[in-house]
Amino acid sequence: MLLMLVALAFAETPLPSYEDELSRSVEHEIQALMQRGEPDAALAAAQRFQTGVTDTAQIAYLVGLIHNQAGRLDKAATAYRQSIALDDGLPETWYDLGELLLVEGKFEEAAEAFARTSALYPSGKDSWRSPLRQAEAAGHLRQPEPFEAHLKVALQRGFSFREINGLPQWQTFYADPLLRDPLTKLVTVYGRPEVLESLVPPERRAQEAP
Repeated sequence: MLLMLVALAFAETPLPSYEDELSRSVEHEIQALMQRGEPDAALAAAQRFQTGVTDTAQIAYLVGLIHNQAGRLDKAATAYRQSIALDDGLPETWYDLGELLLVEGKFEEAAEAFARTSALYPSGKDSWRSPLRQAEAAGHLRQPEPFEAHLKVALQRGFSFREINGLPQWQTFYADPLLRDPLTKLVTVYGRPEVLESLVPPERRAQEAP
């Protein structure tokens, strides 16, 4: 009886399509080439598959990653958006697009991208990074309430204030009267005094020294 049930379950399980298996094989090939330091060959393999077979969200994401690592940020953003158009459920695509938008100063769009990543990847290793980036976008927009709320989510997911120790952009947030109080409150409760000390620029510390 058990063997019959196993056989029936196997029979009801659809086999992966040839195209799916082929795309997974190409993804592994692209990743292997990237790990070996051959980005041009990786990009060529991806583009051959996109042109000759089909495009997938994962391969479009890998194309974006190749361009991103090479500093071709416009092409990277285009590839990430192409990946999202094919499948908007890949958290890594939203996250990397959000990083590019942060660099470009498009903070509202970046916040939306990180919100998607945060929803798609709410737990697990490094799941705190998306709400932290949401907090940074809110900081740049000088929005204290979202800034504090996103930091709290990041803390719940395992974020440590050691991660921002001495970072220039966080020194800027700490110097902002709108953001200073919520940041001070959270670091006081969940961090260590040296974190706050590191958020004071060296020149200001020198001025305040007795």
